[in-house]
Amino acid sequence: MKVYRGTQQVLKEAQRALSAKPLVPGVPAPLAMVAEALRAGRQYSRVAIYLAGKDGLVLEACSGEGAGAGTELARQVMKTGKPEPLDGVLSRRPMEIALPIELGGQVAAVLETRADATGFAREDQMLLKEVARRLRIFLSERGKYLCQRARLLDSTRSQRRPQMSAGTAARRAAAGER
Repeated sequence: MKVYRGTQQVLKEAQRALSAKPLVPGVPAPLAMVAEALRAGRQYSRVAIYLAGKDGLVLEACSGEGAGAGTELARQVMKTGKPEPLDGVLSRRPMEIALPIELGGQVAAVLETRADATGFAREDQMLLKEVARRLRIFLSERGKYLCQRARLLDSTRSQRRPQMSAGTAARRAAAGER
């Protein structure tokens, strides 16, 4: 049975996720828990959080249908830094909303959400704006999150890397390679 949770309850769940322990292998990441809280609490068909990467958007967390390398809407928001849809007073209910999350004047992440056939009501739009605001605070206050994530990714890559001889390691170190 589907359960529709109120705005305050969904915000509490999102905040609880953002207050969770730092990244630990095998434990759901805070952003994944936020995406799931939104999707399950409001019955959205998909919630995705993208982080800015060297080559565009990187899907960091996704709950619901379909996972891709960034939808056109999320890419547009990343490029312009403006929320989509743009009009503040919506004459119709949008089916998809993407909100930029800025740090230091740069778009660092995008919160993208798809609704079911009824679209987003004004209350949903306000909820998503508040979650995006809290994600910005989370990423900036605990900017450590991005550093922890990079360290975790680096450590998993180094575990998969074959061991090299001492001579090869010394040559690479002298050349400034990793």
